[in-house]
Amino acid sequence: MALLNVSSSLEFRNQISREIIVYLARARLKDLKETLDPNTAIHQSEKEKSKVADEVETAITQYAQISKVPNFVLEASIFRKPYFCSSFLPTFLTPRPMPDAPDAARANLFVDALHLSGKLPSNMLQKYIELCQKECTENS
Repeated sequence: MALLNVSSSLEFRNQISREIIVYLARARLKDLKETLDPNTAIHQSEKEKSKVADEVETAITQYAQISKVPNFVLEASIFRKPYFCSSFLPTFLTPRPMPDAPDAARANLFVDALHLSGKLPSNMLQKYIELCQKECTENS
């Protein structure tokens, strides 16, 4: 009788483990599908690009007013990560000439704040700085 309890207990644990693995795999596939969605920055319609650009401008304006990363940007970086990484950040990190002193209106302080909060990867920051410096030398 004890052997029957042990084997049924093991079967139950294996069933739970399989269900957890299937759930996690489906969640990951859903994340990947969302990442590969045709609405990424490359394939966005003009209306979607305009909406993202408006959201970026709102974020910059709010940052200039309150001197901290707006809550909706932090929430997007956590709860809408595929959108944040594939649409918001590329639009936000559009190269612009770098002024001598960081200027919130040009979003440079906001860029630094995002980087310091861990929401902007170092490689994206470095690429942004290089592109801005290139833009500055081309405009000079």
